[in-house]
Amino acid sequence: MGGHYFVSYSRVDAEEIARRLTDKLVAGPPSYAVWLDVRDLQPGGDWDKQIRDAIRECHSLLFLMTEDSVRDYSGCEDEWKWALKYKKSIIPLRFDSKAELPFRFSSRQHIDFTTGFDEGVAKLRDHFDWLTSPAGVLQELRFRLADAERALPRAR
Repeated sequence: MGGHYFVSYSRVDAEEIARRLTDKLVAGPPSYAVWLDVRDLQPGGDWDKQIRDAIRECHSLLFLMTEDSVRDYSGCEDEWKWALKYKKSIIPLRFDSKAELPFRFSSRQHIDFTTGFDEGVAKLRDHFDWLTSPAGVLQELRFRLADAERALPRAR
């Protein structure tokens, strides 16, 4: 697996949140590698390819759930669909109490940031640790199996 966490967010209502979360995770302790478009996209390069490659190479995708990011046809939807294609772990982070999980993630638990930012960051750090435990690895494999079973009848 790659070494960074990809941040998927809406620039409409979560750019400041994405920057703040990235700063907290990078600062540590422990420090985590985080890919954030406004900091990591290279000027003059193909924007779509850079995002695709960052998702393909990431450890997990952090999906910042806000009113705009969960709406139909949001840019975030494209990003989490690529993450599913590349068999990446997707970690939903709720920043807006009205933001509902997309249908594809309805069986996944989100991390709630609506009760406090620092509390949410602490839970996220705990979750990163859990993902590397046998129970966390097994749960991610179960999600992958469910995704594969959903796709199998539609495969050519």
